Amino acid sequence: MGEEVVRLLADPTVRLRLARVDAGTGATAYLSQQTYRPGRELDRLVRERDGTCRFPGCAVPAARCDIDHAVEFPRGPTDIRNLHCLCRRHHGFKHHAGWRVDLAWDGTLTWTSPTGRDYVTFPTDRRANAA
Repeated sequence: MGEEVVRLLADPTVRLRLARVDAGTGATAYLSQQTYRPGRELDRLVRERDGTCRFPGCAVPAARCDIDHAVEFPRGPTDIRNLHCLCRRHHGFKHHAGWRVDLAWDGTLTWTSPTGRDYVTFPTDRRANAA
């Protein structure tokens, strides 16, 4: 069963919804609105906010990045306060090289390296483009 879950989570075409089933009847008692993958509008909002990969010094455009949960799903929600853009290379850094992230309410992302040093990245500043 665990292998099947891993396979499903790795498939970018799969959308997950959590359901709670009544133990006595087997009927659906609760269906969450949370999914692993953000919807189209949330995806657009995260990419627009970030502008590029949020790893320090990376300039890969957000359109070519993965959307990543700062706090892994399902412990962390799929919403703007928990999502950020990472290019495929830096997505791997987070998951396999010991880097940690903390996403603040204002979109500021603090990276902690495996050696304990902190690096801070900020969302794209759009004030210069405002009318």
